[in-house]
Amino acid sequence: KVAVAFLAIFYYIMLLFLTLFPQDILAAFWVKLLNRDAISIKVDFGVGEYNFTPTIIRYITGEYIGSAWVWKMIVGNIIMYLPFGFFPLVSKKHGYRRAILLGCATSFVIEIVQPYLGRSFDVNDIFCNILGVVIGTLLFKAVDMLFPGSTKKYKIYDVK
Repeated sequence: KVAVAFLAIFYYIMLLFLTLFPQDILAAFWVKLLNRDAISIKVDFGVGEYNFTPTIIRYITGEYIGSAWVWKMIVGNIIMYLPFGFFPLVSKKHGYRRAILLGCATSFVIEIVQPYLGRSFDVNDIFCNILGVVIGTLLFKAVDMLFPGSTKKYKIYDVK
């Protein structure tokens, strides 16, 4: 149970780190860590970009062909939010519906804040994040149904 609590806290910290810190800082961190080079970082706060056009529309219009980068971003955004589906393990007040609402709200808030931190707002991220939350919740429910009691030993609190 302590491990589940630790993993939940670690997940939330990493989610915020990956989504809110400017990408230049993330890249510089890894370069500095791996090469031990001195690096200067310039971040333009409040200069983020906005994308309100869903990728599916861009495929239909021929703007996107389906590059590996696009697929990595789609799959990565889905996977990044899968753990929200397991939120009932760590909260006695929140069931499946609230787990989905919390994941959706977190995605919206992060996307709204990102442009002010030098990142970009992308409607595709929100769609993929919500899909990840729903898939994670369905996975948790499936495990709970297929193996009754298997998730109970990992729950920090009982789910209503």
